[in-house]
Amino acid sequence: MDATVHYLSKVPFVAGWTSTSGRTRHTAELILAEHPGLAAQVHPGLREFGYGEFEALPEPVLYGRIPPHELYRDVFAGTFPGLPDGESGRAYLGRVAATFAEIERAHPNGGDVLVVSHGVTLLAYLAMVVDIPLRVLMNASVSTVFINGDGTRSPGIIGHEPSGGPPGQLGAELTLKSVSLLEAASWAAADTVTS
Repeated sequence: MDATVHYLSKVPFVAGWTSTSGRTRHTAELILAEHPGLAAQVHPGLREFGYGEFEALPEPVLYGRIPPHELYRDVFAGTFPGLPDGESGRAYLGRVAATFAEIERAHPNGGDVLVVSHGVTLLAYLAMVVDIPLRVLMNASVSTVFINGDGTRSPGIIGHEPSGGPPGQLGAELTLKSVSLLEAASWAAADTVTS
């Protein structure tokens, strides 16, 4: 974490956002401590994928039921039906797309905006921006996305490890199916209307 804090210390952030998790809030506080007067806004839409009954169980229990490459392939395609009491892939992508759209609208003048979230949530957003291979985003890694003047998005660095560690692997190389931010945001809007 220290390497990431140092790596981001000179970035002139205009705002910060974090999920409701204590871990992400603490991470945002550490990073923004280098930016006096700036505090992260907490947004529930940045929380991790809802694993339902598997939420607090060790990953091997979940992956014993469904292999990780199948789970995340289907989540990122919006076709995963959800685990018991969990979130469907469609609902999840809709939530992530709507949240990032809200963050973009909150900063019409641009600038560097810090978003501290969870690996799957950040990977879901990145997959909606650009075709990327499926790999784990390690804790405290840094990815950047540029919002262009015409509203399009361009990837910068993806999963950079300021500590110099190797990128994470899921054990299977997949290319994530592209679901556009616009398409996923329309799912969120439709789900809101029908709720």
